[in-house]
Amino acid sequence: MRFKAQETVRGISNMDYVIDGEKVLSLAVHVDVALDPKAGGKGYRTEPMRADSKEVVTAIQHNPFPFLAELDIEQRAGKKQGSVNLVIVGIKPLELPKPKAA
Repeated sequence: MRFKAQETVRGISNMDYVIDGEKVLSLAVHVDVALDPKAGGKGYRTEPMRADSKEVVTAIQHNPFPFLAELDIEQRAGKKQGSVNLVIVGIKPLELPKPKAA
């Protein structure tokens, strides 16, 4: 399944590191998620969502954060039976913050 959602993007993670001699690429887009009032929540918190590729993250890294974006999200089956992952396969900035007056 693939769908689009409008969310506030607060930042990105684009890190390369080595664990046990193996190169690992950590790619995430940090978005606002509404807290569930039925569970005692109020407001928003920022959650990381996995990005499909380095290009998804680098395409928006030049923008000032936070900004409103249209996320192209794909639902994928995980390795374990019954597990599902949401992966961002594209991001289109919709509304960037206005520059502050000097």
